[in-house]
Amino acid sequence: MFKYLRRKKQHNSLSASCIRHYLFVVLMMLSIPVFAKAPHKLINNIDEVLAFKFDGISLLTSVEDAIKIAKENGYIHEEKSSYTTQYFLKGDYVIDSVKNRYFSVPGKVAYQLEIEDMPERKRITLSRLPASKRLPVAKNTPIAINKNLIDVKTAIALKELICKGMIKDGNRQYYCKKDTDKMIRFGKNAALSDDLNLKSLFIFPNHGGIRIELKKP
Repeated sequence: MFKYLRRKKQHNSLSASCIRHYLFVVLMMLSIPVFAKAPHKLINNIDEVLAFKFDGISLLTSVEDAIKIAKENGYIHEEKSSYTTQYFLKGDYVIDSVKNRYFSVPGKVAYQLEIEDMPERKRITLSRLPASKRLPVAKNTPIAINKNLIDVKTAIALKELICKGMIKDGNRQYYCKKDTDKMIRFGKNAALSDDLNLKSLFIFPNHGGIRIELKKP
């Protein structure tokens, strides 16, 4: 009888000890702070990039103002979100190449500006369209990017702005590689932050394009 009571007392003592241990663990877990995932940030000048203008229009420009600015800059409304224009370059030309054949495109370049305002994101795309008129030139004609083109100027300025704001040197070395006479390029589909994404930036002598988008909250 005494042995039974002693065993029962020991069992109750063990149970109480287990409960105290369990409560201690629970309290410790509750006291540990829960850290939220740190927001992704590739650059420290996001506001400047948001305000950067593509031929007068930025991601912060309202759709109504963007349409007005595009028309003032000579763009013609073609589709729901697409506008096109042509620029005449005085005393200059664009070198174009198609299947190893070389052409000069004298004095006139066409651009397409897309302003897409969707429920989940806003996107701006500036593209240089294929030229409709080409004049043959010698195959050994040096091909280089024309620095007077709108997309070239825009790409150079945007790349300089983003690279200036790069937080880590390693990212700067990866994304901000030195341009050449035949290529201006930034890292493909670069997430500048959780919400801001540079989908593409590439410029070659015969074509080019820039696309940037902002996710909506």
